[in-house]
Amino acid sequence: MNNVLLTLGALLVGILSALVAVPMVVDWNSYRGVFEEEASRILNRDVRLGGAVAVRFLPVPYVRFEKLRIADIASTGGDPLFRAESLTMRLSIGALLRGTLE
Repeated sequence: MNNVLLTLGALLVGILSALVAVPMVVDWNSYRGVFEEEASRILNRDVRLGGAVAVRFLPVPYVRFEKLRIADIASTGGDPLFRAESLTMRLSIGALLRGTLE
């Protein structure tokens, strides 16, 4: 019984350590094109990220984009519909487990 609990405890510590350490090691800026493409597809507008991208899983999952620009399709001028120096999205763990974003 003690071996099972010790194994489960070690496994839990390993998983939590990975959730903290892995996002710090991954270069999320190399996925900037993927983020832009998916956001453009979802919003049906041209989305551009000019700055850094940061992702964390613990203690609260979040994604942070810097120098975000969303183009207005109807506008012929060069001004974007939406521009932000930084945008942080905190995600609900319960909603993520259900497969939705909140």
